Amino acid sequence: MKLTFNQLTMRKLHIAIFTLVAGLGLSSCGSEEKEDKKEDIVPLPKVSVENAAVKDFSHWVELQGTIEAPKDVMLTPVMGGTIKKIYVEEGQMVKKGQIIAIMDNDVVASNISEAQAALNNAIYNYKKQEELYTAGVGTEFQYRQAFDQKELAEKRVKSLRVQAGKAAVYAPFDGLINEVFPSEGEVGGPQAPICHIVGLEKLTVVTQISESFVNQINENTEVKIEIPSLDTLLDSVKINRIGKYINPQNRTFKVYIDIENNNGKIVPNMITRVKIKDEAFPGATVVNNSAIQYGKDGETYLFSLSKLDSSKYVSNKLFVNGLSSYGNYTAIKKHEEISSGDMIVIKGAEGITDKDTVQILK
Repeated sequence: MKLTFNQLTMRKLHIAIFTLVAGLGLSSCGSEEKEDKKEDIVPLPKVSVENAAVKDFSHWVELQGTIEAPKDVMLTPVMGGTIKKIYVEEGQMVKKGQIIAIMDNDVVASNISEAQAALNNAIYNYKKQEELYTAGVGTEFQYRQAFDQKELAEKRVKSLRVQAGKAAVYAPFDGLINEVFPSEGEVGGPQAPICHIVGLEKLTVVTQISESFVNQINENTEVKIEIPSLDTLLDSVKINRIGKYINPQNRTFKVYIDIENNNGKIVPNMITRVKIKDEAFPGATVVNNSAIQYGKDGETYLFSLSKLDSSKYVSNKLFVNGLSSYGNYTAIKKHEEISSGDMIVIKGAEGITDKDTVQILK
């Protein structure tokens, strides 16, 4: 059958409309499929984790301290006079009993000679009076008088010899000559120091701590001392003495820690950082500070993770009670659902809730 022109035109129009509608339908289906695929690949929350640990936990109070020398004296001569000789220099190490300086004792030596002569005469006179008294010629008064004169002369000689011995100035202990004040030939005396000597073998770190800790620390409390200028850490020391006086101006009391200067590099007046242990929690559960979250009502919680498959984990919201925090970590009360080695969320906890499926950031 032969189609007319009008019929042929209408047929082509129907075919074109059908093709257009079919194309629109396919396009719509493709769009819906893409949207479905997008919904299927929504990314999971990503978090960072750190393992919990069950171990001994300590809290430390950090303070500034200074190093002092218990043996620190201005050495002065006992007797006055001209300084005859100085045997030491600044910066020199000396031993106990070593001669530091000698004072001119010529006057004392002359006095000793005179006193010795007077003693010899007193002894001669005493012997004569003793012979006369024994023979019944002399009186008891003369004998006693001669005896007393001899005793006085002996004491004077002894005193002058002791004085002569003090013409030399000796080191009272092993130490460092920090400073020498006079020069040879100058006049010295009990009010004019010869030198400043400091003992360096045993030193003391002194710090001040708030009176609020008076019941938390005592003698033998563990201490760590850092000496920044020497890059040195002393971690096997304890408090030796505790001050019994509260400073009314800053409400603190002093703490004393004795240290050994084994390498000889520690010197008085160095600044130190002192850490005093004021709390200890043996066998505590320890987590990173960043793991602790705070609720609206003031409760504290964290998220642990349970493995779902090779790359996915489930979050578990656990309410916890903190004991103490120090540095980057917090000790919490023992929790039946937290064991050593459990994965605890430390980053990304703000964006998850209980029983969420999450991934761990690599």
